[in-house]
Amino acid sequence: MQNGFVESFNGRFRDELLNETLFSTLGEARQQIRTWQHDYNHHRPHSGLGNMTPAEFMAMKGLEMRAAQTHKSTRGFSEGPEESRVSGQL
Repeated sequence: MQNGFVESFNGRFRDELLNETLFSTLGEARQQIRTWQHDYNHHRPHSGLGNMTPAEFMAMKGLEMRAAQTHKSTRGFSEGPEESRVSGQL
């Protein structure tokens, strides 16, 4: 097995949807897949993500990334430009 996560996902997708559903049209298949995908990403906790849903995990990671970017862009600045002008350092 090359990638356990992908193999597990494919197995669940096949077992829970594809093997259980007879689609009448391509449109119906697309709609059922979207519904399954939404459930998988927004309502189903994953142990590999600390029992969070993928959507919760991505929201948390997005906040962490924004905080890290803010910290990175402000690192080294102890005073704002206004304070520098007042103290005569600009």
